[in-house]
Amino acid sequence: MAEKRMFSKKITDSDAFIEMSSAAQALYFHLNQSADDDGFNNQIQLAMLKSHASVDDLKVLLLKNFLIRFESGVIVIKHWRMHNTLRKDRHTPTSFQEELARLNIKDNLSYTLTESGCQMVAERLPDGCRSIDKISIDKISIDKIREDKEYIETSFPDVEPEKVKTNFNYYIDSFNSICISLPKVVKNTEKRKKAINAIRKVFADDEILKAFSCAESSDFLTNRNGKGFSAGFDWIMVTGNMTKVLEGNYDNKKEGSNSGQHRADNAPSPKRVEETEGERLNRIALERARDKPGGLQDTECDF
Repeated sequence: MAEKRMFSKKITDSDAFIEMSSAAQALYFHLNQSADDDGFNNQIQLAMLKSHASVDDLKVLLLKNFLIRFESGVIVIKHWRMHNTLRKDRHTPTSFQEELARLNIKDNLSYTLTESGCQMVAERLPDGCRSIDKISIDKISIDKIREDKEYIETSFPDVEPEKVKTNFNYYIDSFNSICISLPKVVKNTEKRKKAINAIRKVFADDEILKAFSCAESSDFLTNRNGKGFSAGFDWIMVTGNMTKVLEGNYDNKKEGSNSGQHRADNAPSPKRVEETEGERLNRIALERARDKPGGLQDTECDF
């Protein structure tokens, strides 16, 4: 398999691509980088880990039709052949031949999914079939996704989570960069690694990052209110504590409130944490996808 990948500016400079969050864009690049020579990839979770992307970022790529997903959990880069052209002597055929048989190539070299099972000829060009059937997005509809962990496990069965090593430094570095008012973590001990693995079984990565942000915004947890309590990484990375942080138990009191701050095991009234820029871009992209004629089913891009 080739070690170098190319990208067409026609795709990466398009409005549809630029309006996505930086995490969604990074996920797209990582999926391309690790795809085989025909653009197929079954290491989605690993790419999400590398790009620090969430399931929302993956949903945006699917809804905006930058990726095509098969029932097996494998994805293919829709515009792979617009990005990359390999010489025959350097090309290694994909092992996902069943999925490849369901693809057709449009005149602009982008893949499209067909239900008629058009076969690819020896030169890897379409066998005259030009029918275009859009991939059903209903299976990954937002209303059917209950939580990130369940979605990953059910949608991508070929990815074995136990074989993907936890990037412990990601959580340590994220805490240190977000929670600048709290004691900095200088060493990742075995105890902390166990805590990270345990917390990941309950919370998705974007929820963990949101908890860090909520903690940094809390006058109580950072001791900005002078109550004498300063939360740290070890305290936040406990399931019960993180749950309370995400539920707003330690958010700042609104002006005019008569209630004082509570102890660390109690809950002051919440103040809503503003959405991040990435969350805002994802929300806008998803709303635009829904507003198109036909709703989530009509997401074919123009190129």
